[in-house]
Amino acid sequence: MSLAVASAALASTRADFRIRRRGPAYLVMLVGSVLLGLLAAPPRDAAFQVLELGPYRGEFTTGYLAAVTAMAGGLWLSFAGFAAVRGALARDEAEGVAELVASTSRPTASHLLGRFGGAVLVLLSGALVLLGTAVAIQLLRGESTRIDPVALLLPLAVVELPLLLLAAGAAVLWDTVRPLRGAAGAALWFVVWMVLVIGGQSGRGLDLLGMGRITRSLRDAVVAQGDDPHRMEFGVGLTMNGPSREVVHWAGLPAGSWLELVPQAVALAALALALVLAPCAWYRLMPPRPAGRAEAAQAAQAAQAARFRTAGLGAPPPALDRPFPLLAEVRLLLLGQPWWWLPLLALTAVAAGFTAGAAPAVWIALMPAWSRLGVPAPSPASDIVAACPSPGRRRLATVLAGLAVTVAASAPAALRNPSPTWEAVTLGLAALALACNAATRSPRLFQALFPPLWYLIVAH
Repeated sequence: MSLAVASAALASTRADFRIRRRGPAYLVMLVGSVLLGLLAAPPRDAAFQVLELGPYRGEFTTGYLAAVTAMAGGLWLSFAGFAAVRGALARDEAEGVAELVASTSRPTASHLLGRFGGAVLVLLSGALVLLGTAVAIQLLRGESTRIDPVALLLPLAVVELPLLLLAAGAAVLWDTVRPLRGAAGAALWFVVWMVLVIGGQSGRGLDLLGMGRITRSLRDAVVAQGDDPHRMEFGVGLTMNGPSREVVHWAGLPAGSWLELVPQAVALAALALALVLAPCAWYRLMPPRPAGRAEAAQAAQAAQAARFRTAGLGAPPPALDRPFPLLAEVRLLLLGQPWWWLPLLALTAVAAGFTAGAAPAVWIALMPAWSRLGVPAPSPASDIVAACPSPGRRRLATVLAGLAVTVAASAPAALRNPSPTWEAVTLGLAALALACNAATRSPRLFQALFPPLWYLIVAH
């Protein structure tokens, strides 16, 4: 990598981080990190813990809390943080930044590395907030007041940071593949994340979380204090097993055990860098120009709408004035989807009409449409909606459009096996999408919540 590329990437990293930290997604991620830090060291009579140890819990030392926050933070930030940092390249194209950068001599690699660096700084700041919260809670609990800097930072460096680099690299890669910028990308990352989570806790394959070494060390600590290690159960996640806990006096993994994970951490960092640089083969900073007459007209109307908003004139004159734009709202839900989405939705709906096993797949197929529910979309149909004389009618049309698409897709499954629970969950997911999208004016919050929520519903 040349010095010019590195210098341009550093400048882009600083600028990107300044932009990202002003957004609501950054604040939500930091609040989540603080809450996770509070959960890592719960009160003595709490019925939950983040690191499941069966009837035991670890003594709140620096080594124990650093290990817990590294594992839990790696999982939380690699999932929720991915949702917070994705979309940077799409934002650049929408705001004209990509076109400005393309007009300079700056290579694509420096731009992608800058977006990667900004994402890493966002995720790393969340990790540091989580770690600082855990240290404050350790001092507040008073079980151990000694702070060991080495034991505190080693788990962050060899366990949590590589996962954050991987999530940031995947976010950049997803942004360069246009079909993965929406709901499909969120669903795909959830699958990848689940594989990492299960693999990191199963004891087989890569020890991404250091779980194997931590569990062996904790078993040895239980044996050393004369207890039965066979009663221990291990897992990372918020678990509820009652307030009675026997304290395990564990100072944390020795530094040598953490350093054994360095080659794995370096490999993950190299993989993350490869994910960032690979799109240089196909990604271009200048977005493709509309090829057809209809696309050119749509782009011209979107540009006109942007000029009107910039001038403070509101929406441009509507191409068509309708008192109740239900059809326009339905069109907004369906516009811009990949060509294969509508046939896939129809096929999934028909399959759900014949077999109950395909019914949950209808929710996944509806995710792209739900992601657009209540989100402003620049298109010719937006003028019709903006020209509606009543905001109340406009909101009602949005609700009815989402209801129409949802009912049409879920009708075969409901007719095959009428179930109030199925219908209530389906409508509840649509309502959740509308609430999240209307509150944030973006689909990213719903796209982050939907995959784990879908998994919990199907699993239980």
